[in-house]
Amino acid sequence: MAISTPQFLSHHEEDHAHSYAILQAAKASRRYDSHATRQALENTFRDRMGGKAPHEWQVDVAEALMVGLDCTVIAGTGSGKTMPFVMPALVEAEKMYFIISPLNALEADQVSRFAALDVPAAAVNKTTFSDVLLKVCMSRIGVFVIDEAHCIMQWSGGFRPEYSRLQKFRALVPMPVPFLVTSATFTPVQLEQTRSNLGIEVTRSFHLNLGNDRPNIKQEVRLMKSASDYAALDFIVVGAKSREDIPRTIIFVNEVSKTHAIAHRLRAVVGDLLREEIAILHARRAEHSKRKTWRRFKNGEVRILVATEAAAMGMDVPDIALAMQFGVPENLAVWLQRAGRAGRSPLLEATAMMLVERSVVQRVGVKKEAGANTGEDSHDEVSSDESEFEEEEEKIEGATTAAAAAAAAAATTAAAAAAAAVKYRKSIEDSLRAWIEAGGCRRSVVDAYFDNPPRRTPISPSRCCDNCATAALPSTGRPPAPASATPSGPMVASAKAPPPPHTDVAPADHTQDSRRTGTHLKTVKNALAEWRYSTRRTKYKYSSLKAENILPDTALTTIASLRRDVKTIHDLWRVLNPPWPHVNTHGEEVLKVVRDL
Repeated sequence: MAISTPQFLSHHEEDHAHSYAILQAAKASRRYDSHATRQALENTFRDRMGGKAPHEWQVDVAEALMVGLDCTVIAGTGSGKTMPFVMPALVEAEKMYFIISPLNALEADQVSRFAALDVPAAAVNKTTFSDVLLKVCMSRIGVFVIDEAHCIMQWSGGFRPEYSRLQKFRALVPMPVPFLVTSATFTPVQLEQTRSNLGIEVTRSFHLNLGNDRPNIKQEVRLMKSASDYAALDFIVVGAKSREDIPRTIIFVNEVSKTHAIAHRLRAVVGDLLREEIAILHARRAEHSKRKTWRRFKNGEVRILVATEAAAMGMDVPDIALAMQFGVPENLAVWLQRAGRAGRSPLLEATAMMLVERSVVQRVGVKKEAGANTGEDSHDEVSSDESEFEEEEEKIEGATTAAAAAAAAAATTAAAAAAAAVKYRKSIEDSLRAWIEAGGCRRSVVDAYFDNPPRRTPISPSRCCDNCATAALPSTGRPPAPASATPSGPMVASAKAPPPPHTDVAPADHTQDSRRTGTHLKTVKNALAEWRYSTRRTKYKYSSLKAENILPDTALTTIASLRRDVKTIHDLWRVLNPPWPHVNTHGEEVLKVVRDL
């Protein structure tokens, strides 16, 4: 059956229309009563959920699985991605649904949630597995669900290496059995690679991208003095006289040792009366201890949980008001997963806040223009007492800065050279740095990186992010405008920050030297256009992405125009507005095209 979609749609609209055309074709080929099936799904859901109706998209995904389509779903944490594979199990009791999760604790939590819906479930792992259980299960396979599917690539060879080997699992599963792959933080490239690894064909599967934005979670950044500045967390508990004075909080850290250090600090601040309101959770604790701690926090017996990655995924606690990240995480995707633990109830206005170590924004090795007689040192000083705050020396890598695209035309050759020489004491992922140093809306950085669909409902500036909240203040009452990495709030440290991306410097006479024009500009644009079409043919032949989605026209024109300001991937993050979602994956390829010309 031929499948056609309307023309002149955005790629999000086109993907949506294409997926629903595939679903309609699959339903037609099955010759079953779709209306009756959907009604049964909705009625059963209401019965088990106390009268609550499912979202239409949840029913769509459930029906797609029932007609045998592989499904990929991108939706924010707490959006209800579990329900599409629960609903078919409610009406097809003879089938068995396999849900593959990366953590045993997450499996146990899901079992309890399914039990509450009167859905029989069992956690199968190395502690519960048996040959008898395997034989029973394999004879009744209905659907395979891979939850938190971004971990297939994110954890390759690391925290859970077994999860990275799921790409080989499809070969062991009978072909008629559909796969449901879900994640809140799939980038376009991760989605494409996961599809390829699991044998999911775009032309024969149902894809739904709801985006990962959580409008009820305000995003904030605050600086702290060092990677061990535990006093930066005091504001959470200072002045608390009773447990109700402490907001329901989860604090994520990157090292097990810091869970204990932070808990010790906060317990000292609150005193003996409230010390039991603070608990820790990490992978090295005994299983029974982890389950007990998790249960106490979930039931509200603990107000603050200090945790590592062990508590980051699948956690369903509706009343967390504050999700904290102490120190920068591995990347932007990890941060979004952790931030999404807050505000699981859409009625709760929550906050996700990252405490950033000073070394992330400290610049070193800033070279002056040759021949400039400024009388200043050739680099930003980092005093020895500041260095003592850090637990270990950070390797300095080339995370260069560049002017924003809007200011590139006005930047002098000297200013561009100086910006290109900036390095930071601590190297972090480019997309995460772009989010931390954003001078404008932080959500815009996230939307671009994850290719989120357009937001349907506007968000109040006061609840969007710290930058938007500051920008919305009346000019007479607004605090001094911070540099791009300067955080808001009472815990701001007096650290040097990079200069803002825009400049008021008047154009120099030789401005044109920094930009390509005429025949040279046309040559570079044509080369970039050829690159994106070639990349579409060779790397995305099974994807619905068009060449223009891989490298949008606005990004192509900006990159082609700027002669000196675009030399590194970090430069691309700086100058492209809106950001380019594929910059980390294809940035070096594009830079090579430009350099060769």
